[in-house]
Amino acid sequence: VAGEFRVGQNDGSVTVRDGAVLATGDAFVGPWYSERLDDVPGDNAWVLVDGAGSTWESTGTITVGVDGTGLLTVRNGGTVTSAGGVIGANQPTDTFRSDAQVVVDGAASRWTNSGFLSVGREGTGTLTVRNGAAVDGGSTVAIGHLAGAGRRVDVSGAGSTVAGSGAVIIGADGTGVMTVTGGAEASSLRGTLGLGAGSSGSLLVDGAGSRWSIDGTLMVGQAGDGVVTIVNRGVIANARAT
Repeated sequence: VAGEFRVGQNDGSVTVRDGAVLATGDAFVGPWYSERLDDVPGDNAWVLVDGAGSTWESTGTITVGVDGTGLLTVRNGGTVTSAGGVIGANQPTDTFRSDAQVVVDGAASRWTNSGFLSVGREGTGTLTVRNGAAVDGGSTVAIGHLAGAGRRVDVSGAGSTVAGSGAVIIGADGTGVMTVTGGAEASSLRGTLGLGAGSSGSLLVDGAGSRWSIDGTLMVGQAGDGVVTIVNRGVIANARAT
C-alpha cells in the first residue's frame, strides 16, 4: 500500500503474522466521524502484528484512534516501524470519542518511531509496554499532548523499555501519567512533568530494577503541576534536576 492506509471506517481488522510484511504510508486505525455524518463511528478497529518476522513498515505517521476506537497490538516478536505515532487523535464530543490503545507485549516485540510519539494528542490514549517489549518514541514522547484527560504510558517487567532520543514530556498541555514498574526502564535526553499552564504530569517508578535514566535535565512542574513518586528501590538517574 504505497499511499494512505485506513482500517475501520466502520469496523475493520488487519492481522500480520507468520513473517508477513505490511508496507504503508500514513496509516489510521479507527474511523473518521467527519466522513460518517449520518452515523456514529464503529468501535472495533484493530491491527495485530504477531510473531517473529511479522512487520508493519510505515513511511509516515501511524494514528491509532482517530474519532472512534482503535487498537494496535504487537506481540510475540512482531515489529512496527514508522516516522511518527499518535495514540488518541481527536477530542471527544457528545457524539463520539477517540479512544485508543497500543499494546507492545513480549521479548523482541518493538515499535520504533524515527520522529515523534504523541500519547493522547486530544483523545484518550494508552500505551502499554510489557514483558520485555520495547518502544522507541523518536525525538519526542509527549503524554497528554493537548488539553484533556486519559493519557498514560505503562512500562512493566524486566527488559521492557521506552526511550526518547530527546524529551519525554508527561503532561505537555494536558494530563499525563507514566508508570515504570517491575524492573522496566525508560530513558531520554530530557524529562518534563507539567510543561504548559494548566497541565499535570505524574510519574511512578516502582520496584527494584525499575529506572528512568535522563542524560540532561529533569524538570518537575515547569508551568503546570508535576508529581514524582519513587518507591521500593526504584531509581531516577539524571544529570540535573529543577
